[in-house]
Amino acid sequence: MRRPVLVLAVLVVLAAPPPAHGQPRRVAVLDFANSTKDSAMEWLGPAVAATLTTKLHAVRSLHLIERLQLYKVLQEQKLNMTDLMDPAQAVKIGKLLGAEQVALGEYAGFGGTVRFTAR
Repeated sequence: MRRPVLVLAVLVVLAAPPPAHGQPRRVAVLDFANSTKDSAMEWLGPAVAATLTTKLHAVRSLHLIERLQLYKVLQEQKLNMTDLMDPAQAVKIGKLLGAEQVALGEYAGFGGTVRFTAR
């Protein structure tokens, strides 16, 4: 799983416009959604998000929003991670967290392989 997550981290950083104000860009990484709803693969969502967060933490131009803060906002808004696959909800949570960008995605298992998409 390390290689896909590293690729995701690089893509997130490269796709993001540079911060205009010279301060680190505030980024929230949400758990990835299990699009096949396979309960045996449910652990991947938070694992990929945690690994991606760790990789992005090394990028000096980014300030990662703490996951505990994210979960607190979700509880206050009475949402769960699956609600965040709706882009409008993801934007809403990003604004509440003060994030300039939000990284999220989903994954699906197909015949022994796992396919990830991120945005």
